[in-house]
Amino acid sequence: MKKYFLFELKKARWQLIIITAIFTILFGTIAAVMQTQTKIESYDGTVTVITNSPLVSLIAGAMSLMCFVAPVLVYQFKMNKRNVDCYYALPLKKRKLYFVKTLIGLLLVLIPFTVAYWATFLIFLIKPGNPYNMGWFVPAYFGLVFFAVCLYGYNAFAFTRGNSVVDGVALMMGYQAVMILIVLVPWMWSRGELFSWRYLLDFVPEWGQSFFTLHMETKIIGSTVLNELGTLDLGFDMNVMTFLMPALRGAAGYGLLFYLLKYDKAEDSQQISDSWFAYKTLIPIFAATIIGLIEGMILELSLSVALVVFVMFAIAVFVLCIVWRRKFAFGKTGWIVYGIALGAAVVIAIITWLVFKNWSAVY
Repeated sequence: MKKYFLFELKKARWQLIIITAIFTILFGTIAAVMQTQTKIESYDGTVTVITNSPLVSLIAGAMSLMCFVAPVLVYQFKMNKRNVDCYYALPLKKRKLYFVKTLIGLLLVLIPFTVAYWATFLIFLIKPGNPYNMGWFVPAYFGLVFFAVCLYGYNAFAFTRGNSVVDGVALMMGYQAVMILIVLVPWMWSRGELFSWRYLLDFVPEWGQSFFTLHMETKIIGSTVLNELGTLDLGFDMNVMTFLMPALRGAAGYGLLFYLLKYDKAEDSQQISDSWFAYKTLIPIFAATIIGLIEGMILELSLSVALVVFVMFAIAVFVLCIVWRRKFAFGKTGWIVYGIALGAAVVIAIITWLVFKNWSAVY
């Protein structure tokens, strides 16, 4: 396996070099030319000095993007019949093959981030008049590496459930969205409010990297100015859930990635992505949640209109399933899943209507 790892590393060396160079040059240049502080003069002549962002969020965002790009680069071989036959014919167990591929993917994520991160750190360190608390760059780095490893595992599992590159990318996006929907909707109900963008600002960061990044930036800046201006007033501090939920998602992703390998077959390459961990489950979840939320709002206005819209949505989901399966035949299991999705949509619609009705009565 060591020889195979070195072989894959040699194959990926130019990708590593190019991505690392782009990250380092881009963020290093920004760090070199940017002003670390900005003076703002108010109408009464008062001057306020604001410490600018130390680029942690930008570099973390680029690393997050690589957590979506790297799975495509390292696992796309399984989406090509000729390549997958070649790889599966190697005198190497499938789990070892994917283990090496996973390591290469993580290196594609972490090496460019690490080099760019510490390059900007050094630039800030030697800048005259540096206002940052440089010691906080260290825990910020290890925290972001933790989130990147978790996110990569989740995306790697999602991408490998597709039998084509397009399906794999769509499933990565779908799994990100469905995780938000599954937890966000009940949380919105518990708050007694619906359809506010504030939830996407408050809720999503608490469960992952973005809020941690903002928290670290305030530590690095070492100032409460941003909080006084209200730009970082998210309503809560970090807690165990900030790390627990990404860790659970990452562990589930890695676990399922390697467990489901025994069901992967070379002949599935470039075929319909018919796994229970692909569209067969995601489409019903999205259908039930989105239809239910919209129907819950319409119920407040008119029952007859809600029924008409529900029928239209049901037909749209049916057509979408036909497009995905490329045939009209649903089969017994398909009809059962379709019925469960519509039934769940009705339940979500009723709950949403009751919550919205209660919210309207209060406010």
